[in-house]
Amino acid sequence: MWRLHAVIGTRPLLLMPGRLSAKKGQLDVIDAMAKVRDALGETFVCVIVGDDQGNVKYRQSLEARIEKLNLWPVMRLAGHCNDMPAALKLEQAVMPFIGRFIAFRLMVVLEKKA
Repeated sequence: MWRLHAVIGTRPLLLMPGRLSAKKGQLDVIDAMAKVRDALGETFVCVIVGDDQGNVKYRQSLEARIEKLNLWPVMRLAGHCNDMPAALKLEQAVMPFIGRFIAFRLMVVLEKKA
């Protein structure tokens, strides 16, 4: 299991499970997290969980976007998880790709958790 407790603290954890793929919308989630962070501050942690399945360039593009938007305080790429049931016990909300208006939907979820 990852060492997330030190990162999470008392903040709600949003978990986005799934293999790393442009079709899954991880770049959209990262962009949305920047908007949520700007609106709510560093009151949450979002962890993208999934294997890059050899698509190193895509994983690097995710890391570069997180870096560019200064999201490391609220975002993590956890890689492959051998124990998803345990990971799901840590989360406050599971976030599949939900399409357009993701930032608004996430702000509603986080405000309800506060």
